Amino acid sequence: MKTIEDYWDKKFKEKGHIWGNEPSKSALITESFLSARGFKKGKILDIACGYGRDSKYFTDNGFDTTGIDISAEGIAMAKKQYPDVKFMIGDILHLPFQTSSFDYVFGNFILHLLLKDLRFKLIKETSRLIKPGGILVFSVASIEDVDFGKGETKDTNCFVNARGVMKYYYSKEAIYNEFKDFEIMAIHDIEEIHDHDGIHKHKSYLLFVRKRNGRND
Repeated sequence: MKTIEDYWDKKFKEKGHIWGNEPSKSALITESFLSARGFKKGKILDIACGYGRDSKYFTDNGFDTTGIDISAEGIAMAKKQYPDVKFMIGDILHLPFQTSSFDYVFGNFILHLLLKDLRFKLIKETSRLIKPGGILVFSVASIEDVDFGKGETKDTNCFVNARGVMKYYYSKEAIYNEFKDFEIMAIHDIEEIHDHDGIHKHKSYLLFVRKRNGRND
C-alpha cells in the first residue's frame, strides 16, 4: 500500500517545484499580519513545508525558522536550494520538539487533508509546541471552493476531488468548533490559482489562533 511519504516523494520527483519558488499567499499574509501587530520575529515551525519556499521567506524576514516534512525528496530539494534554512524529515503528527519550543506554527494547505480525528490530533500537537501567547496559523479549504461537494464522499464535508486529493472543506462554524479552545484572532479569505495537475482555483481560509489565557497545554 502506498504511503503518504511515497505519494509526495513521487510528486516532487515528477513535478519538481510544484508551486513555484515564490512564497505562498498564506506566508505573505502571515508575515504582514504579525509585523503589523508588533509580534517579534521569533521561532516559527513550518509544518509540511515541502521544498521550503515559505520557510525561506520567513527566514529572509527575520524569523528563526525550522521546516519539517514527511517527504525525504521534498526536504532534499529544500536543503539543496536553501542551505541557510533548517530543515528536517519528520511526521507532523508526532513532532520531535519539546513543549513550548516555538512562538509560531505555520501550516499551509495541510490541516484540511486529514480526517477529523487526525485534524484534532494535529491541532493538539502543534498547540503543545507553542509558547504561552504563541500563535497557530493554518490555511484550510473553504466550502466556497469549486471542488466542494464533488467527488467521492469520505465524511461530512470531506471529499476526494478529481485530482485524487482528499480534503475537508471548512465553514466558519466548523472553524469555531474545531478551535473552540483558542482565541481566534483573524480569519482571512484567500483565493489562489494553481497550475499543477491542470489549472485549478482554491478558495481557502487563513486562520490565526492562540490558546486562551496564554495556555498551551
